[in-house]
Order: sequence, then structure tokens, then C-alpha cells
Amino acid sequence: EKIGYYESVNIIKPEDAAILFKAEGHHPKRLKVEAWTSYRDYRNRKYGVLLKNGEDWRSNRVILNKEVISLKMLENFVPLLDDVGQDFVTRVHKKITRSGQNKWTTDLSQELFKYALESVSSVLYGERLGLMLDYIDPEAQHFIDCITLMFKTTSPMLYIPPGLLRQTRSR
Repeated sequence: EKIGYYESVNIIKPEDAAILFKAEGHHPKRLKVEAWTSYRDYRNRKYGVLLKNGEDWRSNRVILNKEVISLKMLENFVPLLDDVGQDFVTRVHKKITRSGQNKWTTDLSQELFKYALESVSSVLYGERLGLMLDYIDPEAQHFIDCITLMFKTTSPMLYIPPGLLRQTRSR
């Protein structure tokens, strides 16, 4: 599939993903989102594992595998993710009850986004943002707004030629 200037393959079945990962070898060529790398370059910031390729990506990923993705380490995250999951289910039930219609009546995508962000925050930062609560701390809300803006602005930027981004010194 071609999205703007990027060609990509979208895989849904886990068994197909396994075949792809085996075929890629140790140094897969990953999607380079020019807007993100340009932003990091402009501010003289290092790339994280999400933006790296080749040996640089591999060395970071090996560390990440040991620290985060190994089965032994995953066991440590189950209680954190279970807490978030339980709170999400409780939140869904409250929203259904409050609707007065005994059914889901609000935008589920926003709730799923909050659930995902709360889960990631719990695992990566060791603390919750409070996104499963009715009142969200203004600092946490600012963080959510920044993440939301990043995702919303990335999609249209996939259609802008990378050279144009450099010429306009997009920030």
C-alpha cells in the first residue's frame, strides 16, 4: 500500500507477521517517518528505537528485548496491565449506567486511546496518568493532548514530500 510517499505492507494475521520477521533478518528496513526524524534532527535529539534502522536499531532492540519484551520480564507487567484493564472495564460499566439507556453511547475510540496510553504509561514510566478517572489532572491532560496532536499531525505529513519539509524548516 502506498500512503503519500511511503510504501508499506500491513499485516493482520500473526502467522504472516512471523513469516515476515523471519524473512527480514537481523536488520530489517523500518519505516522512516521523515517528519519525526526531521524534528529530532532539527532539535539535535537522538533517535529512539522507533526511528532507528540497521545495526543501530538491532543493538537497541536487543537491549529492549532483555529489559522489556522477554517472557520473564512480561510477567512483571501483568499486574500493572491488569489494574488498568480492570479500571477500564469499571469505567465502561459506569458510562453505560450513566447513559440511562443501558448501552454504550459515547465515542469508544477516545476511551480505547486513554486505555492504551494509561497502559503504556504504567509499564514504561511505572506510574498511571489517571486516565480511567472522570477528572484528569491538567498536567496529564496536557500530555494526552500532545500525544494526540503528534498522531493527528503525523498522518497528513505522510503526504508532504520530505524535501518540502526540509525547505520550509518545519518544526
